[in-house]
Amino acid sequence: DWITPKILAPVVVVATLLAVPTVMAVQNWDDHDRSNRFTANSSAKAYLDSCQEDVGAILFTIGDN
Repeated sequence: DWITPKILAPVVVVATLLAVPTVMAVQNWDDHDRSNRFTANSSAKAYLDSCQEDVGAILFTIGDN
């Protein structure tokens, strides 16, 4: 009985609100870490380098992002 239910409920809520995002970030960080992955950047640069700047070239793209 060292902590009352009136205090316990907010403590549990705050602990959960801090713990859940932290656990999700730790568990998924390696899946979404893009360091040392240059394929998308390299292919985008290659597309842009293939366009002629002086003639007003237009590049049409399609994608989900």
